[in-house]
Amino acid sequence: MSEVRTPPRRLVDLNPKWVKLHGREEVYGIRYDCPCGKPGSLGEENNDAVCPMGGWSVVPTKKNFLGLPTCADSLNRGWETTGDSFENITLAPSIHHVGHWHGWLQNGVLTSC
Repeated sequence: MSEVRTPPRRLVDLNPKWVKLHGREEVYGIRYDCPCGKPGSLGEENNDAVCPMGGWSVVPTKKNFLGLPTCADSLNRGWETTGDSFENITLAPSIHHVGHWHGWLQNGVLTSC
């Protein structure tokens, strides 16, 4: 499967939210609708009309702008963040959902590589 290229998408239009690990207080990362725009459906990964990511993506982050602690796993392997809202957040390095989508989140906008 080749990676899809998408027009630039504002993160705020993709229903972003901070996610925590299993109800704990520590923040794991950001969850948002996949920029491919296709719905997710389990068991239909070979259908071109279906997002193989399940219709959404999660990126672990080393810090958050909620003022809450970040979980140890994200501190060790998460993305660096700058910005103070989903409107202007930047992640580094690029986001690579291997085999599906690869791009940047810079100043609140997801752009394909």
